[in-house]
Amino acid sequence: MLKYVKRSSLERANVNLRLVLILILYLILATTYSIVVPIGRGADEWAHYWYGQFIAQHGRLPANPVERELAGYKSDWPPLYHLFAAGVTSWVETDGPPTFKYRADNIRRQLVPALGPEAILHTEDELFPWQQEILVWHLGRFLSIVFTTGTLLVTYFIAMEIFTGSRGAGSRGAGSRLQVADDRSQVAGRRVAGDEVAGDEVAGDKAIRNTQHAARITQHAARDTHHATPLA
Repeated sequence: MLKYVKRSSLERANVNLRLVLILILYLILATTYSIVVPIGRGADEWAHYWYGQFIAQHGRLPANPVERELAGYKSDWPPLYHLFAAGVTSWVETDGPPTFKYRADNIRRQLVPALGPEAILHTEDELFPWQQEILVWHLGRFLSIVFTTGTLLVTYFIAMEIFTGSRGAGSRGAGSRLQVADDRSQVAGRRVAGDEVAGDEVAGDKAIRNTQHAARITQHAARDTHHATPLA
């Protein structure tokens, strides 16, 4: 039993170490990626940004089709992430520069070559330290990392439960079977001891009966001898 407990503790320590290493590696990669990738390159990032900004500016969800169109085509999605994003970024002032340089606002910006269909012109305003809209954007990315870290944790523990649960159940089952076998051995031992005691008691009773029977025979023999002796 002590060996089983030690092995279980060692397995838990290995599981915790693996989880810590996975989280550290993921956080390093995700944070680096979120900083290095230019603004707007992620899938649907603009739509999520507009949705979060609408909530931050109005303090509520879009209430009609016109507001939903203003908030972007993701405004009909479940708003959990966007509510958190609005709460995290509501303190950031976005009215003044630096601001996003939208290509559609100026024909000259459209003349600058771009790597694919980009909505904004990337400038040194996006460099650290971030300010205004750029700061809001990066805070939203960091919030996404927090959400995905939670998803990673849930996925990890579900996988551990699926792939190691059966092995743990087998070990517990083996331990239970050993315990049952031990209990049966103890019961059998008690039965043997009880049978021995009962046998001793039976043997003692039989010896007493034999002694009593022999005494009765002796008494009968004495009476017979007395009757057979002639009078002087």
